[in-house]
Amino acid sequence: HDLGKLRIPDSILDKPGKLTQSEYELVQRHAKDTFAILSQIEGLEEIAIWAGDHHEKLNGNGYPMLKNSSNLPLASRIITACDMFQALVQNRPYRASMDLKEALGVLMEGGKNHELDSSVVACIIKNKNECYKAATAHSFKLNH
Repeated sequence: HDLGKLRIPDSILDKPGKLTQSEYELVQRHAKDTFAILSQIEGLEEIAIWAGDHHEKLNGNGYPMLKNSSNLPLASRIITACDMFQALVQNRPYRASMDLKEALGVLMEGGKNHELDSSVVACIIKNKNECYKAATAHSFKLNH
């Protein structure tokens, strides 16, 4: 779902501080780039849509296409919530990882705000230990 990040310079992906507006816009482009890459592969057209949607929100405040609950398939909703959970529990150049309780609180808030699918959030909560283990066990960085 993050293949589009291959088009973003490491200096931006690894930046420890706040991104400039132009850097942030470049990072946001990765979802569209992911869709563009995957949609060129025969048989992955539907997966390209799901992966390209991974920063969309049910309330329409996501990106890149400003989709909402009426046009976000369940697979896209699952990828979005899982991607957010993984990002929260892993260290990032710009912030330390959250503990499990704090990360689940952020997901629950996202469900309440109609950003995330609350049934997907509930599934992550129900399987929180397994999800946490999966999200933190194989932290790796792609070499661009």
